[in-house]
Amino acid sequence: MNTLDTLIAQQELLYTEMNAAAKALKVYDVHRDAMGLTPDSIKATLEWKAAKASFEQAFQKLRAFNGKHAKAIRKAQRA
Repeated sequence: MNTLDTLIAQQELLYTEMNAAAKALKVYDVHRDAMGLTPDSIKATLEWKAAKASFEQAFQKLRAFNGKHAKAIRKAQRA
């Protein structure tokens, strides 16, 4: 497996992790109010806080990876 394949596999893994965390957070969408906001009573629950923290962590890992490797991936795909 070359470097490009390794980078793409790592990126796909991070996307999968972030999508799983987003799916766990979407469970709380049914509680949104008329303005589309999640009520404070839901945000105060430990379950929501854990889901939100998990999503934020996964997003930040993907963001850091893309910031570091996106250029190299694009350059290798063009070659």
